[in-house]
Amino acid sequence: MADGSRYVADAAVERAARVEWEFDLDGAPNSDERWATDRAEYVPAMRAGLEAVAGDIAAAVRREEDASVIRFEVIDHTPTTGEGRVLVRYDVAVERSYQDAGRTLKVFLKEREISP
Repeated sequence: MADGSRYVADAAVERAARVEWEFDLDGAPNSDERWATDRAEYVPAMRAGLEAVAGDIAAAVRREEDASVIRFEVIDHTPTTGEGRVLVRYDVAVERSYQDAGRTLKVFLKEREISP
């Protein structure tokens, strides 16, 4: 599943699923009763598709944001150690990776490639 699990509003999913359902019927008779039956199939599939797209867009935005970073800092504000700035790196490229269903954030620092 993509990062954007709740990016897509329920009403938008419902409407998009209904439009897809009507398109799939291709002129066959439809009714609210038939939609009530088919909705259980169409809405989850539409949500998954739209969330995947939203996640792809979010990932592209993150990559673009990451590309402009030239300084990386880690600031410790925890109550026990609270050391403040614990790591600073300049002229680095940054790549973020969310793992474990979004519960783990890994940051990869790489040597920044200088464009000619």
